[in-house]
Amino acid sequence: MLLFFTLFLSILTAQEKTEALRLYVDCSFCSQDYFRQHLPYLEYVRGRQLADVHLIASQWPTAARGREVQYELIGQGRFAGMKDSLRFVLPLGTSENERNEKLAAELQAALIPFLARTPFRQYLRFSYQPEEEKAVAADPWKNWVFTLSASGRYRKEASFRSSNLRSTVTIRKVTPEIRLQSYNYLGLSENLFTTDDSQVRSISRELYSSNVAIKSISDHWSYGGEVEFRSSWFDNLKFQNRYWLALEYNLFPYSESSRRQLRITPELGYDYRRYNDTTIYNKIREGFLALDLQLALEMKEQWGEASTYIEVASFLNDPSRYELSLWAGLSLNLFQGLTLDLNFDASLIRNQVGLPRSGLTKEDVLLQQRQQATNFRLATSLGFSYTFGSIYNSVVNPRFGY
Repeated sequence: MLLFFTLFLSILTAQEKTEALRLYVDCSFCSQDYFRQHLPYLEYVRGRQLADVHLIASQWPTAARGREVQYELIGQGRFAGMKDSLRFVLPLGTSENERNEKLAAELQAALIPFLARTPFRQYLRFSYQPEEEKAVAADPWKNWVFTLSASGRYRKEASFRSSNLRSTVTIRKVTPEIRLQSYNYLGLSENLFTTDDSQVRSISRELYSSNVAIKSISDHWSYGGEVEFRSSWFDNLKFQNRYWLALEYNLFPYSESSRRQLRITPELGYDYRRYNDTTIYNKIREGFLALDLQLALEMKEQWGEASTYIEVASFLNDPSRYELSLWAGLSLNLFQGLTLDLNFDASLIRNQVGLPRSGLTKEDVLLQQRQQATNFRLATSLGFSYTFGSIYNSVVNPRFGY
């Protein structure tokens, strides 16, 4: 009798484990430990293919520098054909604990249609507590948001000294109809290397300002303009002014931008430069009419994530001077437990018109203080991960900081 009773309890336990909702959390900004601790009635599995529900979470910055989060829940197995989605906002200044509470509460609400189809529906309770109606406060800032930041770093060793300073000022106003943004950056750095008989000093200075105005036309079209200023010792630019007009078409509605985008953006502009040193073409200043065409694809689906960016930039008064750039990133769930990550970045360069005629010193080359002549750039990375074993990962054990 004792053996039978023990076996009966173990069968009941196993049955409850089987009937629990199995969830795969595909969210890079969520605390899965917090989910496991505060939503313990779920079974958190290690792979998408093992789940009853696949949660895909994405986020997008709001006008006030908060985050709009979208949960998309896709049913699998016994929930095949069921789909649901939910959007909510994490305001600027939300603490980490408040963020975790909000993410968990919204996940709990989003899972109700799925939990209602399991034996756990007997434990569900619904309550409604309406908030008191509040008057909408006037916004004295009229949607304008200002961000100031500055950082400095100093490091010293017996034969090496390094210091750098960076500061940014960002001003933006974003509404459904317009986007106005000004981004300004100042960077200064100095490195000093000491050997037995000499010292080598590396100095880098860069100033950049971008001012953008964008107007929405429809859920697929928008247009805008940009004024840029740049000064860079590395690129031999005393100053560079660029003026752009652009049109953009998004194949998918902008309302789906956190999950997928396919944008085509042609830009027409004028590029004026004044150099620190006379260039290899005997120019100290020059201007170009420029054409820029960009194609960008971003997708986040059950099979993984993919991003591709292609850009062609050319001078209209000298079409032989151009640059073709391609960047691609792929994170692919090949099959249960196996993930492949691939990144590729390549540029074909034919527009290095600002190289200094005087050439580069040995220090310039070794310390990368000045831009060198090249007709291409290439970078690539490949990696994979494979996970196997128990399908459940609902336990949290934070000892020793793990």
